[in-house]
Amino acid sequence: MSTAESFDHARHAADSALPFAQLLSQRCVGIAVALRDGRDAEAMSTLEASVDDIQAFLSYLVLVRDLVASADPSAALGLRDYQESVIDVIEALQPALGAADWVEVADALEADLAPSLAGYETLDDRIRTALADAA
Repeated sequence: MSTAESFDHARHAADSALPFAQLLSQRCVGIAVALRDGRDAEAMSTLEASVDDIQAFLSYLVLVRDLVASADPSAALGLRDYQESVIDVIEALQPALGAADWVEVADALEADLAPSLAGYETLDDRIRTALADAA
């Protein structure tokens, strides 16, 4: 794939990144509510499906970070820091998931992961601008 094609793919992916991050954030809140309401099976099913989606979002961040760096190195650093913060939140969830502490999982999803995913909004314009400028 040529560099131009890479930028085209990244710009296309950037068009849906913010709505996707917002959807993932809302889904985390929904999972938390389901856990608190005792709908554990539903919550776990949705959480399991969300893992692949969150992984895809993190993969997108890696893809665009290198491309953004060519036009706006500081935006790329912000993107890296954002990605690391999301990963840190996910890693912090692991003990509660392993212990099946659904109250703690619900709290972490709603108070930590949902806002972290929603935080992509602060980067979106700068990423899209950097990708457009790099063309």
